[in-house]
Amino acid sequence: MCGITGYYSFAQPCKFTNELTESVNFLNHRGPDAQGKVFTKLAGLGHTRLSIIDLSENASQPMLSEDGDFIIVFNGEIYNFRNLKEKLKRKGARFKTSSDTEVILRGFELLGEGIFELLHGMFSIAIYNKKHHQLTLARDRFGIKPLYFYHGDEQFFFASEMGAILEFPIPRKLNKNALWQYFRYNYNPDNNSIIEGIKQVSPGSYIHIDKNQVSEHKFHHLKTSIIKIDYNEAIEHIHTLIDQSVEERLIADVPVASFLSGGLDSSVISMLASKHHPGIHTYSAGFSENPYFDETKYGKTVASQINTDHHIFDLSDNKISDSVEDILSCFSEPFADTSAIAYHLLAKETAKQVKVVLSGDGADEVFGGYRKHKAEWLMQNRTFLAKLSGLFGHMGSVKVGSRNSLSGNKNRQLKKWLHGAKLSNEERYFAWASIQSDGEVGQLLNYELAASFPINLNIQNINDVLAADIRMVLPGDMLTKADRMGMQHGLEIRTPFLDHFLVDFVFSLPAKWKLEGGVRKKMLKDAFKNELPESIVNRKKKGFEVPMWSWLNGPLKDLMLTLLSDEQLNKSGLFRKQGVQRLINQTLSNQPGDSPNTIWALMVFQVWFNKYNPQV
Repeated sequence: MCGITGYYSFAQPCKFTNELTESVNFLNHRGPDAQGKVFTKLAGLGHTRLSIIDLSENASQPMLSEDGDFIIVFNGEIYNFRNLKEKLKRKGARFKTSSDTEVILRGFELLGEGIFELLHGMFSIAIYNKKHHQLTLARDRFGIKPLYFYHGDEQFFFASEMGAILEFPIPRKLNKNALWQYFRYNYNPDNNSIIEGIKQVSPGSYIHIDKNQVSEHKFHHLKTSIIKIDYNEAIEHIHTLIDQSVEERLIADVPVASFLSGGLDSSVISMLASKHHPGIHTYSAGFSENPYFDETKYGKTVASQINTDHHIFDLSDNKISDSVEDILSCFSEPFADTSAIAYHLLAKETAKQVKVVLSGDGADEVFGGYRKHKAEWLMQNRTFLAKLSGLFGHMGSVKVGSRNSLSGNKNRQLKKWLHGAKLSNEERYFAWASIQSDGEVGQLLNYELAASFPINLNIQNINDVLAADIRMVLPGDMLTKADRMGMQHGLEIRTPFLDHFLVDFVFSLPAKWKLEGGVRKKMLKDAFKNELPESIVNRKKKGFEVPMWSWLNGPLKDLMLTLLSDEQLNKSGLFRKQGVQRLINQTLSNQPGDSPNTIWALMVFQVWFNKYNPQV
């Protein structure tokens, strides 16, 4: 696990020696164990290393082929590298290390871009062909690992994080369309970034660069053809695939732990991990000062049953206050999922003891675990509630609620559901995936944009909704959160639910099985209901939510008022001050709605804008 960066000049020799050094230094948090750089006539590649497999210096990067014609920098883990290594040996490949990096390099020498389809794991890869002056970038199937790039007139730059690209001499012009999308979803939902011209390699794709000719190719498509199989047989196979995935992701030359919140997803992963590694360490975070958000008792219940060495970190208001500047400064592109605050602190404490941790990320998108999934099931099955949507839609007494209490959150969800009932399948998906509507964003930003959707959709059933989440929510939100918060502290987070054999199999099953009877993650629950407490399997999902309203009225209040003052807002001139003040007033008075989440998005953006000073 590491950070990668580099440049490629299309024709003229050009060495960005200082810039590459600064870019590597920027990524040091992703790989604090070692740094490396290689320069050629037209290219430079840099790397920071977090040593997980083959801890020797021989496995350091950038890594060169025996003849020196190929140079690789790689971020990620390949779980089937030992099997691939044996296959490549039979084709004549020779190896000097026990690292997965060398397996990719030798595979690329023999198979070219065909090696990417054979890789089983998470990765972002850059390989430079020194002989033919060609650069190839590749990103894993679901976007677990990030890979940004900028295609200029004479050079091509790439890096694991956008901030590392900004160390190179490129224009810093604000992408106003991306900013609009950011305030709608609280993250960037497509491959474009907040800076014009900087993009990400699409998940499951590779980019080939040859003398200013840049082409992108897909090597993985989500398999959606429905197979014929008995339900119970499918459940057994799901269990087997998840168990195999966990076992593979325990491979490391350093200790591996597991996050354990006590929710179904992390409980499944931790339980299976404990069978392969008895006494494995598990970690969770709680909010003792905000009991409504605290779920540590569930983690304790599971840890006691599966006999793990369990650790709980209390995220007190004082810890939030002491850490907020570090949290805000770690975003080189605005990202405002509020749960990242808790994730950051959990990763920070966990990283003091281990380098690798398993997580339950991805299960909701694969198996149907979000409230919006059940809401869509209600719509598509035309239940009693759906038939009454028109009636409720005219009831002015249905008030928007806040996330800060059970009743308020239910009111908020009902209002959003009623609004979605009036929309097309595709419009409803984006409405339910967003924090603010286009109209609300328009009250905040002082420019206008036509409403646009980040991805093209054709939603006919629940499988289509889940596929949309795989394309948008996973890489844009959930995996961005896990990668940035983990790697900020040199912590590698592995996601067993995103094993591509498992994902492809689940998507080959009938849509009606996913939320049968309106039960979220029904297939995952059926697969593990005999191995976990009933109270864990069937308890209502709460998610990794945080007491944002409480924090903004407590330890973060002064910072909020400072960052959103007229003086600070005037620096960019992007916001309608009346709209910002309205959100502040709603937050300070605990009025209903999602104002605390949007306030946090504003704070994140303000810190980012002050740091990078883009051209508006």
